[in-house]
Amino acid sequence: MNLQHRRNSRAPDKRSPTPNHTRSCERLTEVARHDQVQLQLPGAPEYGRVARIAAAHLALRRGFSLNEIDDLRLVIDEAVVMLLGPGLPTGRLDITYSVEGDEVGVDARVLSDPDIPLPVDRMDRFAELVGELVDSYDIDPATYRIRLSKRKAAV
Repeated sequence: MNLQHRRNSRAPDKRSPTPNHTRSCERLTEVARHDQVQLQLPGAPEYGRVARIAAAHLALRRGFSLNEIDDLRLVIDEAVVMLLGPGLPTGRLDITYSVEGDEVGVDARVLSDPDIPLPVDRMDRFAELVGELVDSYDIDPATYRIRLSKRKAAV
């Protein structure tokens, strides 16, 4: 399993000479405005936990509510089940998480050479169970790929 973290921009160091917890929290938020995290996981559903934890951590850093984080975790679980369930081609699962502003984006796909497209019943299950929990999603059954995004609710 490979884990890569790429930060596109970095804010200047604004540390004060005296410790200030509030200021350091603000700096962390400023630094993390544009993150991209890439995971390469073995193509087995049991690695879904790693994918779910990564998404939850990124949403937590962006200030998502606990309910929004739980929704995102459930969506990632269902995406992994859809892409890696029994009877489907096996291959490495590549996931790219992108964070910009108040939005977490996920692009997940199975790297294999599938002979058959992703079954319609799996896409229907995803749509029925968690489709309403994200702001947008797009499933490409020919390439075993899903792109989705979730925005933090306005306060």
